[in-house]
Amino acid sequence: MRLAVDALSCAPDHLLIDAMRLDHPCAQTKLIYGDSLSISIAAASVIAKVYRDSKLRAWDLEHPQYGLAAHKGYATPEHRRALEQHGPTPLHRRSFAPVAKFYGDEALEQAVATTELLFDDAELQEELEPCLAD
Repeated sequence: MRLAVDALSCAPDHLLIDAMRLDHPCAQTKLIYGDSLSISIAAASVIAKVYRDSKLRAWDLEHPQYGLAAHKGYATPEHRRALEQHGPTPLHRRSFAPVAKFYGDEALEQAVATTELLFDDAELQEELEPCLAD
């Protein structure tokens, strides 16, 4: 996301971001459930999802053992089984806990498991803990 902001042709005055903050000097508003509260965030979310789904269908042709076209990279039981069986591809995010363990980076695994890399808001982290435990 930081790279996308840095690549803008004009400098933004303010960033509206869904549930997180960027390490960026621009003024920012972190909106929990931002896609429900901001039409701009909702539109960006739809565009990003359509783009990502298209990329995952293409990557499925290169890595059919992961079923990327079906689950679009979400951490379904099938996706987790494929990771265990085949290991991660260069496409997998190293900050995804089931992938981090393949790199032997215990600090990264712990940070991912406790959401330290994603959230600076203790209330949000507490709210998401049950979801992240799966």
